[in-house]
Amino acid sequence: MAPIPVPNPAVRNASSTRVAAPSPISFSAIVSALTFAIDLTEGAATGHALRTCILGMRIAGAIELPPQHMSSLHRALMLKDVGASSNAEQMHKVVGGDGNLRNGAKLLDWTHPNRPMLETMRLLWTEILPESSVLHRLARIGQIAVSQRRTNAEMIVLRCERGAEIVEKLGLSPETVQAIRSLDEHWDGTGYPEQLKGTDIPILSRILGVAQYLDVIASKRNPIAALQLVHERSNRWFDPRLVHIANSLDSRNELWKDCVVSDGPEIARRLVMDFAPTDSDFVDQSDVDRICEAFADIVDAKSPFTYRHSVGVAEVATSMARVLQLAPDRVQLVRRAALLHDLGKLAV
Repeated sequence: MAPIPVPNPAVRNASSTRVAAPSPISFSAIVSALTFAIDLTEGAATGHALRTCILGMRIAGAIELPPQHMSSLHRALMLKDVGASSNAEQMHKVVGGDGNLRNGAKLLDWTHPNRPMLETMRLLWTEILPESSVLHRLARIGQIAVSQRRTNAEMIVLRCERGAEIVEKLGLSPETVQAIRSLDEHWDGTGYPEQLKGTDIPILSRILGVAQYLDVIASKRNPIAALQLVHERSNRWFDPRLVHIANSLDSRNELWKDCVVSDGPEIARRLVMDFAPTDSDFVDQSDVDRICEAFADIVDAKSPFTYRHSVGVAEVATSMARVLQLAPDRVQLVRRAALLHDLGKLAV
């Protein structure tokens, strides 16, 4: 039986109303707002992606990165964690959860699995199967130690490749795609997914690596500790030139200005918008739809049980909106809302 259209007076009167031309849409405005959802996936302090963007752009400015690369870097810094939800299921299977371990692990050096450290053991003991018996937890930690290198490779490769795939789907530059794919490479060749070494690692990825660790550690501890830890891993994880630049900016009080957790995310977002490229930041309506579809993919990747769920909800909601004879722009709005309706699930 065909659905019965429901009359809508607003639609009947729409033809007599002049519709204003849509205002220009800023890619950075949309994505910088959605980065709060990405932070939920990582268990990061609110505004992590934004602060990483500020730190990375300041470092890039200090090394005089060519202007044509700054736009790609700006977008890569905001979207560096879009693949993070893809390995949530694997993380859960390995450790019995993915809460604080995912973010806390960023502070630890996992490249030498045969050299356990007190901090590593403390983190594992706190986070691995916290509700289970001591014997069960010890057994799981032993399993992790035996298979750590393989597990690291599987989860990081999945995250990197999925992140690159999502960014490519958004139609962003090959530079941005490659920057995110190589985010977890290390200067000494111990990173993933391709064990690239030194200057074989794209410069944008090297900037992303330093910037994200500076913010993670500063948020967990403080900026002094962040610079110290990054310095300790210089020439192993990080490009020593970029570490030197970060220290130089700090000595001039130019690195952390308005860019620590206590400054608040709204200040960080305004700074991110100040760094946005002026010549290529505006997008059209189809680009906005692609952004919503990409973030629906990020949400649905959190669990195999929600594969394409948001797309299915969007299809049903769009059909209902059309049956209700909503105006085309309202139908489009309903579809976008449906695609993004589960963003909060990234915190679960």
